[in-house]
Amino acid sequence: MYAGGDVVHRHESSPLRTLNISQRRFSTTVYKVGYFVGSLSSTTINRVLSKSLIRLAPAGLEFTEIPINNLPLYNPDFDAN
Repeated sequence: MYAGGDVVHRHESSPLRTLNISQRRFSTTVYKVGYFVGSLSSTTINRVLSKSLIRLAPAGLEFTEIPINNLPLYNPDFDAN
């Protein structure tokens, strides 16, 4: 949020530090974003869509697919009554 002058103040827990506005344009902060595809198929439409969204994303974001192939499958038969 803008606090006056040419300094941008952010909450302590924000990943961005306080920066001079002119420095902020040249900041090299990279945010890491993890995403799930939701299918193990290499040709799933979900994978195609995720790659398209990554291409449209703004600069400063680094994307990593979070694999689901080792996750146990959900089976409602194992749920307690």
